[in-house]
Amino acid sequence: TTLNDIANLDIPNYDPDVGYELMGLVFFQGNSDSFRSSAAAEYLSNLRNLMHDFRQDLEKPDLKIVIGEMGQQGPLEPTCPVPEDVRAWVCPMDPQCGDGGGTSTSTSERCTNISAIRAAQRMAAKEDDNVAFAETGSYSYGYIRSPEHPEYKDVFAPTERYHYAYFENADTYYYIGESMGKAMYDLLATADGE
Repeated sequence: TTLNDIANLDIPNYDPDVGYELMGLVFFQGNSDSFRSSAAAEYLSNLRNLMHDFRQDLEKPDLKIVIGEMGQQGPLEPTCPVPEDVRAWVCPMDPQCGDGGGTSTSTSERCTNISAIRAAQRMAAKEDDNVAFAETGSYSYGYIRSPEHPEYKDVFAPTERYHYAYFENADTYYYIGESMGKAMYDLLATADGE
């Protein structure tokens, strides 16, 4: 593995005499699972198992883990309404659920899956003191409305080329990285008693 061969990698300032300490892991996945209801339904269980397996394989039972929200669709409503039968358990976990005032009368299966995955990601972080959730949905291009980032660009019409991967927008990637970095910093600071 990479960690077993770290001395042979070109890592700036790495000192083999000092070694390294694995402090945490960032996990950012979920879009592929949103296309299949069975995968979305198993997401929380699979995520719990994955975190357990990482910790066991790395022999780090208290490994800090940041879960990045599967949020490239931005706010779900009104374009991606959350169905009433899942709203009661999904929306309390996903503030981007909206208030149910979506304009669309048809609910796609994918919207339900996206909502379920986001809720599962938040739930996994809520269950474990060594896990944090990093919001990314509010940083999807054109959706950010934060006073912290007034420079964020106006919404633009996505094209086929820019439909995926957060519209390939550097601003979005920066804010997502910042969100994940802050989440990990907070986890590590809490562990150090700060």
